[in-house]
Amino acid sequence: MLRLKLFAFIFVAIAFLFLQNEKVNAECPEGFTQKFVNLTIGDCLYSVEICYKCVGTNIGAIQIFGFGLLDSCEQDPPISANEIYDSICVKVYNANFIVANLCDSIPPCDKPPGGVWYMLSWYLCWQKDTDLSENVWYYPCWTSNAICRELWRFCWDPVLGIYQHIKEGDTDLSGDYNCEEDEEPEDPEPGHTSSCFHFNTPCNPDD
Repeated sequence: MLRLKLFAFIFVAIAFLFLQNEKVNAECPEGFTQKFVNLTIGDCLYSVEICYKCVGTNIGAIQIFGFGLLDSCEQDPPISANEIYDSICVKVYNANFIVANLCDSIPPCDKPPGGVWYMLSWYLCWQKDTDLSENVWYYPCWTSNAICRELWRFCWDPVLGIYQHIKEGDTDLSGDYNCEEDEEPEDPEPGHTSSCFHFNTPCNPDD
C-alpha cells in the first residue's frame, strides 16, 4: 500500500511539473473561437492567440488574446512589447489574413451587403507570465476590463483587385482603465505573473 501511495505521489508531481512547463493559455471570451498562429515580427517568430467570431447573423469580431516568443531570438534593433503587439494587430486585422486563416471569403464592395463588418479590439492592460522553461507570455490583465474597439468593413474591390478596409464610426473605449504600471515591468520569476501595465492602442495612442 505504501509503495502504491508513493507511486501515486510521484505521478502527480511529474504531471504537475509537466503542466507548469507548458505555455499558459488564456481562454477566449464566451462565444469566441480560439486559434493559435505563428507570425514573424521583425527578426523573431511569435505564437499568437486569436479569439474570433466569423460573420453570421451578427457582425464578426476579432481580438488578440496573447502572444509569446517562440525561440531564443533578439530583435535588432530592439523593439518594445507594445510595438510587437501593434505589429501583430496590423497583420491579423487584415482582410487577407482573415480569409486565409480565420473565416470564409469576403464579398465584393459593389454588391449587397457591400462587404462584411468586424469589430476589432485592443486590450489596454496586459500582464506577463513566465513558465518554468523561462518563456514569457503576454496576456490581457485579469483585473482590468478596459478595451478599445473599432468597427471595420472589409470588401473585395474587383476593379483594383484588392481588399478594401473601411473604418465605420468612432473609436470606442469601454471598461475600467486601471493598469497598475505605466511602464512594462521586469519579467517575473518562473511560475509567476507580473503586475498589470498598459499598452498604447488607438484609444490611447499617446499615453
